[in-house]
This record gives sequence, structure tokens and C-alpha cells, in this order.
Amino acid sequence: MKEELRISIIQADILWENIDGNLSNFEQRLAMMQNPGDVIVLPEMFTTGFSTNAKNLAENTRGRTMETVMRWAEQYEALVCGSFIACDEGKYYNRGFMARPDGHVAYYDKKHLFIGGEKEIFTPGSGQCLINYDLIDYTGLATPYDKYIEEMGALPIYEGEDAATAGDAQYLQQLGIDTDMKDTRRHVIAM
Repeated sequence: MKEELRISIIQADILWENIDGNLSNFEQRLAMMQNPGDVIVLPEMFTTGFSTNAKNLAENTRGRTMETVMRWAEQYEALVCGSFIACDEGKYYNRGFMARPDGHVAYYDKKHLFIGGEKEIFTPGSGQCLINYDLIDYTGLATPYDKYIEEMGALPIYEGEDAATAGDAQYLQQLGIDTDMKDTRRHVIAM
């Protein structure tokens, strides 16, 4: 395992409900970086914005979003994390992913739905997401709101987790969770 872990957290203006435009935008941002690092963290619903127009925007795990993400993971030899609107067996999910360079992908469906009709459109997830990656023993993934629910307890969410990705560093700091990553082996990757 490496001594240092390089993480790129990519923030960008998201083009509303424009999957191809957003994939192109993030592609360009990654290309501008000499070396995006070992872990690339994309925003929640990075291809559409936080839309509830799931019927028209949802993709399966073999759609253009995941095809592109898997290519990025291989091309940059990095673990790529984010989420997109997914459709699985006629149900819609805010589906998080962690894609390894070797093509293995772990998925996580957001459990705690809350904003702007999210509960009416999306199906809550029920599982957890852990992935073994050579730079971190185990990495867990949750969408930002799921990280904050009291029943989840203190980080890390999952036993054995060495890093957790979430989406709001300021909120995590308000909870007293160190997002600094300098004095601990357990890390929170937040943006």
C-alpha cells in the first residue's frame, strides 16, 4: 500500500439535465490535470444536477455515464466515485459508484431521501457499499445526506472502512468529524 494517497475532488457547474454536456465538461477538467491522483471524487448526480426527472434521465449501470466513468478509472488508474440517476427493474435510484481501474465497480443506492420530491421519485437503498482498493484497505461510499443520519452513528459507517466519501465538508466539520486527514488513518473525502 502507498504511503500517500492523492485525491482529486472535482467541483464544477453542472449543466441541468444534460448528461452528454456534463460528461464532456468533466472529461475536459480531468484532461487539464496532469495527474488527477489515486481517487477522483465527482459530485452527487454529476451528470444531471439534482433532478427528479428520473423517467427521462435514468440510465442502467451499462449506460453512457458508467461506461465513461469506467474508462476514466482505467485511463487515470484511479478509483472514481460519484453518483447518477439509475433505473433498475423499473425503479429509480440516486446510485453512488466506486469504479476501480481493473473494471470492478461497487454501487450504493442513497437510503435517506428528502429534497424536492426525491421521496416520491426515487427508491431508497438498503445495502452498504464497500470496495477493496490497493491504496486503502476498504473504502465505503454514501451520498452526503446518508452520512448525517443519526442512526448511522459516527464515521466510519462500516466496520473496517479506512476512507469514506461524502459531499459536504462543512457539514461534516459541524458534526465534529475531522476532514483534515493529517492525524488519522480513517479519512473522510468530502467536497
